[in-house]
Order: sequence, then structure tokens, then C-alpha cells
Amino acid sequence: ACDGLADLRTVSLSGCSSLLSPAVRKAWERAPNLESLDVSHCHRLTDEALSGLSSATLTALRLSYCPKVTDSSVCAIARACPRLRRLDVAGCSTIGDKACKVIAARLRTSLTQLDLSFLDGVSDDGVELIATHCTHLQSLSLEQNGQITDRTLHTLVDRCGTVLRDLNLAFCHNLGETSVLKVYTSCKLRNLNVTQCRGVSMQARFFLMASSRGKQG
Repeated sequence: ACDGLADLRTVSLSGCSSLLSPAVRKAWERAPNLESLDVSHCHRLTDEALSGLSSATLTALRLSYCPKVTDSSVCAIARACPRLRRLDVAGCSTIGDKACKVIAARLRTSLTQLDLSFLDGVSDDGVELIATHCTHLQSLSLEQNGQITDRTLHTLVDRCGTVLRDLNLAFCHNLGETSVLKVYTSCKLRNLNVTQCRGVSMQARFFLMASSRGKQG
């Protein structure tokens, strides 16, 4: 059933709940030219099912909301897929700074988009590693990450100010208004989301919204 996969470039299995069997691993192994893979919202997907994923061609991977996928899989994928440009692990509740460390080390020249939203295990330490080493990062989402503080914003200004274009900080309640405004004025952002950030006043939010419209215009 897995024969004839060599020509596959894009695969979307989002929402498939039965991705558990060894056949899944064999499928990855027999699709050597895969460029984009979406297995988001596959709630039963495990590290075992992903263990065969190794590709010199894979550039985009969505693993979001796969709660059984751990740091181990993300670390292995970062090591085995050196051309990965877009990585989404939002809502994978067991993923934390360990994965960030390997992402920073292995995808430092390729990564341009990263979604770390809804990950309580990701702290300023992990984001600092990524901001420092992933020098082409253009889009970063940290929505509702309870450990993220102003330290992360200072690092983004220092390390990613010239390349970062899109930053999602929605529901990050430990951020100060001064730091948020510093990120906006220092980085060349096209989009900055600070929805429901308790430390950012409504006045500042209106300023950011108006300024963003001016940039887009």
C-alpha cells in the first residue's frame, strides 16, 4: 500500500486519528522527495509513528495539536530534515526548551517560520536560543505561552530585529508595555499581535493597530 510514493511532494493528513501503525513509518521512508507534510490535529500520533521521518527535501512540517508528540520527535526531525523552513508545533503540550535547543542548533540557517504557541514548556531560555541562532527567522508565534517575559522581547530586538516580520504574542500576560512597544519600533514588523496581553494598555493597542495599518498602506 506504500509503494509508488517516490513522487509525492505534499501530504496532508490533518485530523486523521488512526496514524499509529508501523505502516506510517514505512510511508515516510518510501517518500524520499517529500517537501511538505501536515499531520496537525492527529491526536493519537506518537513518536513511534514519526520515527521514520528523515528527509533532505522536507521544508514544511505541521505537527500542531498532536499531544503525544514529544521533544524526542521534534529533536530527531530537526536533526534529520536540515532544509526545514516552516515548523508548527503549537499545542503539542509536552514540547519544551529541549526541542528549542536542537531546533536552534540544527535549523539555524534554514528556519524562517516557527509556531510555538500554547507550549507551557517553552521559556525565555528556549526562545533566546532560537532567536540567537536562527538568523533567518521571519515569523514567530508564541501565543499563550505562560513563561514568556520581557526578556524574550529584548532578545528578539537584539537578534532578529532586521529580519523578523510577523510576531504573535496574544495572551502572553507577562509582557510589559514598554518592551512590546520597543519590539514594534525596533523591528521591521508587518504584523504584531498583542491581543489580550494584560500588560499592554488599550491605548497602546490602538496605537499599534493604527501604526500597522499605516505600514500596510
